[in-house]
Amino acid sequence: MRWGLFHKLMFTYLVVVLITVVTLGGAFYQLLTTYTINAKQEELVEEGLQLNQVTAGFLTGMTDKRSFSSLLAVLDRFTGARVWVVDKTGLIILASQEMGFARGRLYSFRGLRLDPEETRQVLAGNIVRLRGQSPRFNEPVLTVAVPVTTTGEPGTGEVLGAIFLNAPITGVTATAARLFHYLVWAALLAGVISTLLGVYLSRTISRPLREMRQAALAMSGGDYRTRIRAEGSDEVGELARAFNDLANGLEQSMEALHEEKGKLDSMLSSMSEGVVAVDREGKLMRLNPAAENLLGVSEAQASGLDWREVLPVRELVDLFQETLDKGQILTGTFELGAQKMAASVSPILTVQREVLGAVAVLKDISQAERLEQMRREFVANASHELRTPLTVIRGYNDALLEGVVTDPEKRKSYHLSIREETMRLERLVRNLLDLSRLQGGKVEVEMVPLDLKGVIEATATKMAGAARAREISIDMRLPDTLPQVIGNEDRLTQLLIILLDNAVQFSHPGGEVVIRAEEKQEEVWASIADQGVGIPTEHLPFIWERFYKVDKARTRSGTGTGLGLAIAREIVKLHQGNIWVESQPGKGTTFTFSLKTVKTV
Repeated sequence: MRWGLFHKLMFTYLVVVLITVVTLGGAFYQLLTTYTINAKQEELVEEGLQLNQVTAGFLTGMTDKRSFSSLLAVLDRFTGARVWVVDKTGLIILASQEMGFARGRLYSFRGLRLDPEETRQVLAGNIVRLRGQSPRFNEPVLTVAVPVTTTGEPGTGEVLGAIFLNAPITGVTATAARLFHYLVWAALLAGVISTLLGVYLSRTISRPLREMRQAALAMSGGDYRTRIRAEGSDEVGELARAFNDLANGLEQSMEALHEEKGKLDSMLSSMSEGVVAVDREGKLMRLNPAAENLLGVSEAQASGLDWREVLPVRELVDLFQETLDKGQILTGTFELGAQKMAASVSPILTVQREVLGAVAVLKDISQAERLEQMRREFVANASHELRTPLTVIRGYNDALLEGVVTDPEKRKSYHLSIREETMRLERLVRNLLDLSRLQGGKVEVEMVPLDLKGVIEATATKMAGAARAREISIDMRLPDTLPQVIGNEDRLTQLLIILLDNAVQFSHPGGEVVIRAEEKQEEVWASIADQGVGIPTEHLPFIWERFYKVDKARTRSGTGTGLGLAIAREIVKLHQGNIWVESQPGKGTTFTFSLKTVKTV
């Protein structure tokens, strides 16, 4: 038989009421019985203490036996307890009732000697309380034994005997039994009332819930427009209103989910990193455009295929498989053609931490790897450039200090070498600081209209001596006039010296360095071409880096610091111009820079 909510609620009400009444009734009955018995025991103790001094007089012969027996009879009648007076040997010498009936026979209490175990504690001066079945009565009794002393106070003086007071438990518990009887009737009445209330409340709650069930079934079919009537201000009415709010929320949530899906698609499409998602069963679920470009396959083609066949790199397949097996985020790198890729694969987990699939983010780190390599080379080159002159300076200085060199000419030569290496270090540090300030935008120069032709001629004249020393000629092929440019004469001179020095240093003896300049597109283009060893094409993008060396053939034997071209590029940037290079190995190199003319500023 299937029970509805109505029957369940009503049955629950009845069971709760019944359990509550029975539990409280039993506890109350037990508490009342215990309290009544304890109160009776304390009453008997109090009566025994009050009788103590009179009993002491009786045991010492100071109180008449007749009057004392009458006192015991009165105490028996008012307390319902049988009173015995016992001497120090445990012999009952006087009782409030002489005769007693127990275990099917009639016997006299007076002259009866109690067992030593019954009298040991009380004759030792202690008040004794006992409850239970006694061999001298046909029913359970409460027994209180009070020691009788010469002072009339227990615990002081000599113990003369004891007073035993025995009260039947039946009379003590009769009151508790009557109260429990009343409690049973109250429980039956509560059960009837609870049944009526349960019927009413169960119908009040179950009726609107049945209506909600019908509405919920309609919503499960996709009809989120279903609403129910919300009547009353109690919890059921609030539940009905909450149900309607839930329907509104679900309708809005479905719309929001469609919007979020569109946003997610847009985000994945705009990411520069590739995103690949796979499921536990081995099917490829998602590829964004960046991943499509990296892997060379479209999402439409790969969707539903085994991702182990779609992914072109074994390292990436292994990362996915390990993530699916362990449920942990893993990272790794791999080669994809000429590109160096970094992958971070994360598991897709349920609330119970079960792995549903995995998603990977792929990033091209080729440029970052190149930058890191250039950084390491810069540190190595800088260390080398600093160590070489320091080694020379230390070696020559040690020789001079130790007196190894005594010839004046050699000593002078050593001093000159130390000076040259010191100046080389000074140029290196100065160039490093200059480059750092230029790259950090901390150089402030005055920009004024300049005659670039005059600056070129003056700089070529300065470099003529160095060129002749290497048997190199400098040929200036400049037009008669050039428009003025906006610039700083000192910095442009520094730029020309760097380019001319490079051209002279890397030209073959007997070669020629040609300087050209012309106006193009409201700019002045100046170029310096040599006929030297040239630069391989693959090295051209990196020659502007600090200390960059193409190969050993490009390592100069002169006094350069390896920072010239880096400084040259920053000087051109400072002038808001451009600089570039063209070169053919074995035929020569041409550096060209452009500056804005005055009329374009």
